[in-house]
Amino acid sequence: MAVSAPIGRVLRALATVALPLTLAACATGPQVTPQATLKPLPASFTGTLPCADCPGIDYRLNLFADHSFFLRRHYQDSDNGTFDAIGRWARDGEGRLVLRTGGDAPPGSYVVLDDGRALEQLDREGDRIDSELDYRLARTEDFQPFAPALDLAGMYRYVADAPLLRECLTGRRFPVRGGPDNAALERAYSESGVEPGSPVKVTMRGRIERQAAMEGTGKEAVVVVEALEGVWPGESCGSPFADAALTNTRWRVTRLDDQPVTVPDGGEAPHLRLHPGDSRVTGFAGCNQVMGRYELGDNGNLQFPQLASTLMACPDTGEQEQRLMRALEAVTGFEIDGSHLMLRDDQGATRVYLEATHL
Repeated sequence: MAVSAPIGRVLRALATVALPLTLAACATGPQVTPQATLKPLPASFTGTLPCADCPGIDYRLNLFADHSFFLRRHYQDSDNGTFDAIGRWARDGEGRLVLRTGGDAPPGSYVVLDDGRALEQLDREGDRIDSELDYRLARTEDFQPFAPALDLAGMYRYVADAPLLRECLTGRRFPVRGGPDNAALERAYSESGVEPGSPVKVTMRGRIERQAAMEGTGKEAVVVVEALEGVWPGESCGSPFADAALTNTRWRVTRLDDQPVTVPDGGEAPHLRLHPGDSRVTGFAGCNQVMGRYELGDNGNLQFPQLASTLMACPDTGEQEQRLMRALEAVTGFEIDGSHLMLRDDQGATRVYLEATHL
């Protein structure tokens, strides 16, 4: 589970729930069927679940055969109350449906009811909720597609006029087609310095919708680029559902103040390593070695009060190196999200963005 600073966003990884089910279904209630198949897929499950401060939350959960899912939640009586999420689903050892999710969705797991015809939402510990309220989603007779709109990250490549995005959370490959910033994405890719046809990490606000297939008949899911956030050479999706450890991990610096880090041809990327035993930090700033100490406090507090570097002249990377050192000195907190580490200042801004690599 992600470790975050107080200003960190909603956690987006859910480990497999280990607690067993303790409630047996009664003869007159819905029948728990832990080994029930969810096939055929895709399938849609819908329902209105209880809400603490609104009339209800309308859910639509679409499950796909490749173990990806789309989820839409709409808070009734709210003008801006629709939130979409995507990710991957799995069945745990007790037959529960576990969502590994990103975006705005909270962690979620469900028990399968009535031979796969319904799902019942469980609490955060994976147990059934002791309540007279209804927490069930019913399977619809027909699959009901919708177009989730949310922040997307993935590995983008452009080959023979056929741009593709391998989305990080689902692992699915989508054609990229249309949208206000599609041309900007193509231009940023061509200017990123990667070899033509090679993948590069991109982040955007986008929509996954069904459009007419370019080949054959029918429709296919495509990504529509609403607003490009950035193109990030040197980054990857990493492991989005397995958080790396803060200490004893080699963290490669990939962004500084929302700008990609540049690495000279044949050069080595800046990186840091926090040593757990004596609170030392060591690393490389792009030309000079970095050393010092870090202070790890409660609630995701992190500071680097004593940093120093060697004194080699760095004509190619000196300015970037100085920005890195200034940014590290301003850090007061952190968040780990999968294979990525965000170092934030006291205003909540991400000053340094890093990716876990092997030691």
